[in-house]
Amino acid sequence: MALCRETLTCGRSAFIIQFMAQRFKKEIGEMINRLYPDYDPVAALAGIAQDDEVDISVRVRCHETVAKYLHAQLKAIEVRIENPVKQIQGVKLNVVRANAVH
Repeated sequence: MALCRETLTCGRSAFIIQFMAQRFKKEIGEMINRLYPDYDPVAALAGIAQDDEVDISVRVRCHETVAKYLHAQLKAIEVRIENPVKQIQGVKLNVVRANAVH
């Protein structure tokens, strides 16, 4: 029984924390809109990234942050080719590995 009561309490606590976080986020958003109408943090970061007087390391971080909103994040994939030389409809394809040891 104690386990169920603890689970219920934890679930209720998580719900309350989530509810309060959403409420806080909404209130912060409303306050920012009152103080800075039409504020767009991504556009502000883009402006900082384009400012030549800002330190280059700060500009790079701004570019990285803005890029997350504009471009899908690419993931590395591994491609394995069993037979590097194949005939594909009469065309000979010769794959050369860049990291091959000769």
